[in-house]
Amino acid sequence: MSTASHTDFKPPPIVYCIALGYCLGIGRKVHHPDKVCIACLKRYDCRQLRTWAYTNASALALVEEEYAIRQNRKQNTENCGHYLCCFEDPDFEHCRWRYRDLNLRGTRLNCKTVRRKGKACKKCWNRRDRKLKVLQYFTPTALCHEELERSLTVLEDVGDGEEEDDDDVEGYNTTLA
Repeated sequence: MSTASHTDFKPPPIVYCIALGYCLGIGRKVHHPDKVCIACLKRYDCRQLRTWAYTNASALALVEEEYAIRQNRKQNTENCGHYLCCFEDPDFEHCRWRYRDLNLRGTRLNCKTVRRKGKACKKCWNRRDRKLKVLQYFTPTALCHEELERSLTVLEDVGDGEEEDDDDVEGYNTTLA
């Protein structure tokens, strides 16, 4: 009888992260107040990560670096005439539907770009049924209400300037009897 002196078993990797119970990393999770794992850094909102990092300067520095990368990516995308999905766009991180309890962020790793700012991509919009509470913040066409109101306000401001009736020709636009 021969005994196996060598085994192929390798323990899972150790993931150090501030997210503790909410960590998205693969492996054994160990709470570390100074570190943010790559999975959490890429898939959680910067606002949520800032909340977890709170007063820890090194963790906050990692989060701010990721935020700068996201802003740069957003600007590059918008310069090409496309926009990020509203669940990925840093401009919408203050919205109620981006909070952790309602958040669709982190349910997928890649979002498509959209043609209108404030719109959800098809992947996120098709997954909306999993997060029914999110629906109240969007129109049926996947446009968030905040962006719709902002665009309507801009249109009203433009329309206000055109309402001045400044006819130079008398009798114009009147019917003769």
